[in-house]
Amino acid sequence: YMGYIEQGRNVPSLEILEKIAKAIKVKLSDLV
Repeated sequence: YMGYIEQGRNVPSLEILEKIAKAIKVKLSDLV
């Protein structure tokens, strides 16, 4: 997870969550 967060430091948190969600193939709604 850290890799995605580090790459998205300048990206809004929602986009970070969306990238992570896609990476782990989980719906964003499940993370929120």
